[in-house]
Amino acid sequence: MGKLLSRLLQWLRSLTFPRKPISYEATAVLEKVADRPHRWTIWISCAAFVVSIFSFWQSHEAYKVTAVVSRSAVQVSSAKLAGRPEDLSFLRYDLVLTNFGQATARDILIRSRFDISQFDVPFGSSLYEHPRVGDMPPRFSQSVRLQSNERFSSRSDALIKGFKQKLLVFGVIEYHDDITGAPAKEYWCFLYDPKDAEQVKTLELRRCEYQYKP
Repeated sequence: MGKLLSRLLQWLRSLTFPRKPISYEATAVLEKVADRPHRWTIWISCAAFVVSIFSFWQSHEAYKVTAVVSRSAVQVSSAKLAGRPEDLSFLRYDLVLTNFGQATARDILIRSRFDISQFDVPFGSSLYEHPRVGDMPPRFSQSVRLQSNERFSSRSDALIKGFKQKLLVFGVIEYHDDITGAPAKEYWCFLYDPKDAEQVKTLELRRCEYQYKP
């Protein structure tokens, strides 16, 4: 019983009286160890920095994709001659313009010209400027009739009687995006082969294999 009371008294003393304080040297060592970052902490910080850079890059790419998708995109979806080439003094042709974008296209301007060649590749840099076209809202199509600025009747014989001669109609569409105000261009090229019975019947122009681009 005496031993039990003695142990209980020692335990109470340990709770009542503080332990021997830590020496200054030990405190300095502890502070030194605490000031030094753990290597795992460094690795975690680096990984977090890399993840933040990757997240910023992803958000930037998503913004660029959204900006591109939300812009206007005017293209020539089809083209057709307004009459048989041999009957036309000035070449006339109808273009169907379509805005495939998500924004309105403004200040639409079309420049074009024609050429007669054995090749399906358009040549020439000087284009005739046609009157401006009205604004086009998204997912909207309209037909525009254009006329060449040079007489075609003097060259129709070369197309009809020439060897493997084709009529090429080509040009560029210029417009401004309604959201960003940025200018845009779309080059186009269509051809007519007088030896193609289907084209002679419908006067529909076929898209060139190589698009015009100066």
